[in-house]
Amino acid sequence: MANRDTQLLARIARGDARAFGMLYDKYAPRLLGFLTRLLGDAAEAEDVLQVTFLQVWRRAGQFDPSRAGAAAWLYVVARSRATDVLRRRRPVVSSEAAAAKDEVGAPDARVAAGDARADVERALEHLPDNQRSAIRLAFYAGMTHVQIADRLSVPLGTVKTWIRRGMHQLKSLLEGPQEVSA
Repeated sequence: MANRDTQLLARIARGDARAFGMLYDKYAPRLLGFLTRLLGDAAEAEDVLQVTFLQVWRRAGQFDPSRAGAAAWLYVVARSRATDVLRRRRPVVSSEAAAAKDEVGAPDARVAAGDARADVERALEHLPDNQRSAIRLAFYAGMTHVQIADRLSVPLGTVKTWIRRGMHQLKSLLEGPQEVSA
């Protein structure tokens, strides 16, 4: 069906409102769930979903099927809009508020999150320095690829390559051979 989605985007680029409705009906529920998990706020997720599809309507002609599938492109657009919201949202949290929030969370969830974080940190140590730095700046510092390129004084394409390769290596490291318990 990916080819059908590509065709829908081509029709949308020509102003076909029916094709837009079909694409919206297919992807809006999935994207809304994705955005709700990402933002943690259903109302904000709905707003971002609308902005996402407005961008799809306006920029469908920029979609390049040789670079990514239609679904991947939609998720990238949605994630980009959500990232904009998250950057604007960054509140200053007092240490007392952070401690209170930690006390409210389920202990098992905190332990699991800590274990996962430790696994990722261990896996990051196996990456080359350039990939590790780029990934930390992108995912821990919330920087865009352009900001990372500026910070590290390297071309944008280099940053994208470092992150892509690093993420593939992290995936392999984290999904490595699973131990079997007796």
